Amino acid sequence: MISKTTFRSQGKIDPQHWARLKNILADALELPSEEAQTAFLEERCAHDAVLRAEAESLIREAHALSEQPTDFLEDCAEHATRTLWQEEPSAHGWRIGAYEVVRELGRGGMGAVYLATRADGQFEKEVAIKVLKRGTDTDEVLRRFAGEKHILARLDHANIARLLDAGTTDDGLPYFVMEHVAGSPVTRFVLEQNLSLEERLGVFLKICTAVEVAHHNHVIHRDLKPGNILVNAEGEPKLLDFGIAKLLSAEGGLDITATAEQRLTPICASPEQTDGRPVTEASDVYALGALLYELLTGKHPQVFPNARPSSEEIARVVREQEPERPSARVSNRQTARWLRGDLDAIVLHALRKNPKMRYAKVADLAADVRRHLAHEPVLARRPTVAYRFRCLVRRPAFRVAAAAAVLLLLGAGGFSLWQRAGTVAVSPPELGLPPDARKSIAVLPFETLGDDNPPAYFADGVQDNILTDLGRVGDLKVISRSGVAAFRGKSRNLKEIGRALGVRNVLEGSVQVSGDRVRVNAQLIDTQTDTQIWAEHYDRKVEDIFALQSELSQTIAAQLKATLSSGEKAKILKKPTEDLQAYDLYLRARAALRDPLQMDQHYDWSTAVSLLQEAIARDPKFTLAYCLLNEAHVYMYRFGEEHSPQDLTAAKEAAEAALRLEPDLEEARLALARYYYYGLSDYRQTEKELSRIPGSVAHEIEFFTLASLAERRLGQWEESIRDGEKAVELDPQAPALAVNLIQTYSGLRRFQESERLADAMAKRLGDATTTRLWMVKSEAAMGSGDFEKAEAALAATHNKDDANFQFARLLFKVMKGDRLDTKALTANASEELKKMASFWTVLGMSAHARGDEEESHRLFLEAKNVAQALLARRPDDPDYLSDLSVAEAGLGEKEEAILHARRAAEVRPMSSDALTGPTFQVRLAEVYVMTGDQDSALEILNEVVKRPFSVNYGELKFNPGWAPLRDDPRFAPILEQSRLPVPIDR
Repeated sequence: MISKTTFRSQGKIDPQHWARLKNILADALELPSEEAQTAFLEERCAHDAVLRAEAESLIREAHALSEQPTDFLEDCAEHATRTLWQEEPSAHGWRIGAYEVVRELGRGGMGAVYLATRADGQFEKEVAIKVLKRGTDTDEVLRRFAGEKHILARLDHANIARLLDAGTTDDGLPYFVMEHVAGSPVTRFVLEQNLSLEERLGVFLKICTAVEVAHHNHVIHRDLKPGNILVNAEGEPKLLDFGIAKLLSAEGGLDITATAEQRLTPICASPEQTDGRPVTEASDVYALGALLYELLTGKHPQVFPNARPSSEEIARVVREQEPERPSARVSNRQTARWLRGDLDAIVLHALRKNPKMRYAKVADLAADVRRHLAHEPVLARRPTVAYRFRCLVRRPAFRVAAAAAVLLLLGAGGFSLWQRAGTVAVSPPELGLPPDARKSIAVLPFETLGDDNPPAYFADGVQDNILTDLGRVGDLKVISRSGVAAFRGKSRNLKEIGRALGVRNVLEGSVQVSGDRVRVNAQLIDTQTDTQIWAEHYDRKVEDIFALQSELSQTIAAQLKATLSSGEKAKILKKPTEDLQAYDLYLRARAALRDPLQMDQHYDWSTAVSLLQEAIARDPKFTLAYCLLNEAHVYMYRFGEEHSPQDLTAAKEAAEAALRLEPDLEEARLALARYYYYGLSDYRQTEKELSRIPGSVAHEIEFFTLASLAERRLGQWEESIRDGEKAVELDPQAPALAVNLIQTYSGLRRFQESERLADAMAKRLGDATTTRLWMVKSEAAMGSGDFEKAEAALAATHNKDDANFQFARLLFKVMKGDRLDTKALTANASEELKKMASFWTVLGMSAHARGDEEESHRLFLEAKNVAQALLARRPDDPDYLSDLSVAEAGLGEKEEAILHARRAAEVRPMSSDALTGPTFQVRLAEVYVMTGDQDSALEILNEVVKRPFSVNYGELKFNPGWAPLRDDPRFAPILEQSRLPVPIDR
């Protein structure tokens, strides 16, 4: 191998060779490990052994010189580039404009940076001058360089290195002059100064403020790494290098994305940057989260699975690997205790893979850090009363007040001693609405007025379009359409509605159509004071309905003092179609289509499809009609009886048509995500499509619902709970959303939280409480072995004719040990219940448990017939395969039973579906018990009991299917484990 000493002594250096070497080295040094750098050099220098030897030698020397292993990447870059500087003729004395170069400070992908002083004697000042690199002065690079000047000229802040001057060198290379910052990278500074946790957070907040200023000027930095944030002698951080920043606005025609040429640092690049998705303010939020992670732990968020990751593997880790909690990455127990809770939540919220799931703005991230420092509840954590109270008691003011109260109580002790019989309960403080509640609103269903009444769907369309327009405003919290549907036609106590929905403002109105004119009355009410904020009457032609709705939406946003971006305004102003008759067909279809997730409702998918096809025939560019058509076909496929492949194909075609027409429309991307989740059960692709939704989410409720469901399937439990809670917050009247969340809690064996949420939802709904809500409450109670609560929940159910309720009631009786008259049950069962193979297998298990083998055989045979008939239509359905396996095991068909149980587990493995995958493993264990293989059953249970959505205490303790295992000593620890919540810590 050629040593560094050898190639240094070769005399005259080839500038092109050096330029190539330094470019390769610059890219290599941005990789997060020595192994990754070596692999990169092997790839880039595969056909040039000399070049590779030179690069490896320089990197090794940089490693040897590095004195700070915790900041390896920055030190390596510094030492290696210092070595390279020695190879070119000294730049000392070079005149650039009014400045004279003292020495070179560093090099990057676009050029070199020099330390210089004023040469004309006007004043003494050291500056940093950035000059475009020779050999790269293409039109594109010149444009990017000019863009950097333009960006920096707009930024003036104490924590941003200021632009002082700009110009062109004598040989035509652009340059600009910046404030010279003499300091250390921020991560090194906090270590060298041994800053406390609060001091580190103080430095971080200053950095956030600088980034906020950049964002306010429509600038995204895109490379917020420690080397671009230096801390000077006064302890002030300075933000450097906007070389790959992206200008958000179109001002000046700049678009400095340069995806193919961008040099991103893997430790701070967001997932969307690694695969070329749109970069937004959320990308800088992610980078700040990575920086905060390192400031708090001294480690990078990413951990690579092998010693020599390729660039593709690095990108995959950034996109897919969830970072470990910061508190788990530190060895000092006291530090871990300080990080646990708020700071863990804040950092991980900023590092969410999906940009829509992070803090929306840097200001929000900074605000949460300030809340933590002030001992106030942070938004990244669940706002339970217990958590808020803990925050309250940690505040100094509370402690002073508490101490004073103790003294007063002691002083008054003699007087009050005789009153001990009269106790007074102390309530937690009134929490009220959150601080930003003034920007929250519910748009209630509009009333229909007049003799010439418009159809109800027309007024619903006005309400829904206003709601959708307001939902596009990222600065507002808007309750979904289904969330306000419960208040249609009722006497409206707006204060109670505000409390029920968690909003400060309510918009209510009416619609009247007379001939070719439409009249809309609207008023905005403050629910806390029950006072009118604003009211207006509109009288327009029917053909102007879109302009009227847009005007009304903008007015409401202005009344709530919400910031409306130009992009949001453009979307609000855009007409959905120019054809009013097509729009009328669309509204009728929307009225016919009911979301099957909204329980106990009727829906008419076929009618909706016909109406939408007619609307599209009139206007083939009607994007929203394609989106709704996708919804109708997807739900027909997933929830209908036929499960027709034609519906699945039509759903995909409708989503793709919408995306072709308007690639940036949220509803179009949401339609494709809906197709992947409900149609193909492709949860990873669902999550990917959701992450591609640009801008604000018009239909936030479905966005968060789909996100929560997909995350649950992918085993991302904390994220699923957080997004499920967000969905419930946006639609607190939707039992289906609460049911999803209750099921998640129960699947994690967090039964107290299941019960809490179920009770809260039942209280909100009152008489409208759904059958399914009572059922999941009963299931949660049975999971913990509380049969009294389970029976009470089932008894409260209104619709006792529901087949699912009847099955739940049957399962309850079997687990309770009731002796069932199976012949009477089968004779009186509804036709819908008889179509469920599991109905027959449960009855078969009951007959077997009481020793009636003849009846058991009859029931298992019926279960087998039903399962086979279902499989004829869907041969690979794991539910049907699983039911068939139990029936075959009950009939003594051992080999067939095990074959089909294994097949079900293979079709839906735990690795691809964390929600239902464990269920099929449990069913396989059950089949092993029924066929006499207890060892295999115990082996499966011992592993699967540690997973969510597997088995719980109630099932293992009382289900007769597990009776043969209960005397085995290996079963006892499994049963004990099933009592405990499933740990989900990363």
